[in-house]
Amino acid sequence: MNREFTKEYSKKFIEDFEELRIEDIENISNAIWQAYLEGNHILIMGNGGSASIASHFACDLGKAASDKDKPRFRVQSMNDNIPMLTAFANDYGYENVFIEQLKNLANANDVVIAISSSGNSENMVRAIDYANKINATTIAITGFGGGKISKTAKIKLILNSTDFGIVETIHMFACHILAFGFRERFEKRV
Repeated sequence: MNREFTKEYSKKFIEDFEELRIEDIENISNAIWQAYLEGNHILIMGNGGSASIASHFACDLGKAASDKDKPRFRVQSMNDNIPMLTAFANDYGYENVFIEQLKNLANANDVVIAISSSGNSENMVRAIDYANKINATTIAITGFGGGKISKTAKIKLILNSTDFGIVETIHMFACHILAFGFRERFEKRV
């Protein structure tokens, strides 16, 4: 391993990490908490590395963040039902895999979260547009300065970094803050 690369990459990560805005995390947290209180669904999606973040975040919200003795988050990653994902991709095109699932799953006031490094994936652009039309709360978690989904999502967490690895690491960190912040809320809640 190249020590100089490791030092430079770490330095770049710290610089990019410092642009993470606590206000953005609070806005996302408030939207998810409101959905929890109202019994609404939280639907999360991503492509590639962001798909794994979406699945991980859904797991953390549904299990790690939830109190075993109270109602739990109604959360689902739309990346996890492979038969449905591939059926919609085959019949309607990959650009429609998330919008078609939203037609099955989403209602007004549900929370729809798109995690995307670039913010330009056509399947997420279409899904956010559809979610806005049905009056869901839309959240974009992006890098690369935001991309298309950050222009239409109601709530945003935008990083300017254009390094996929750094963006994905910071996105996962933000999702951990959210999930474990909810666990703390449960512990303090009467």
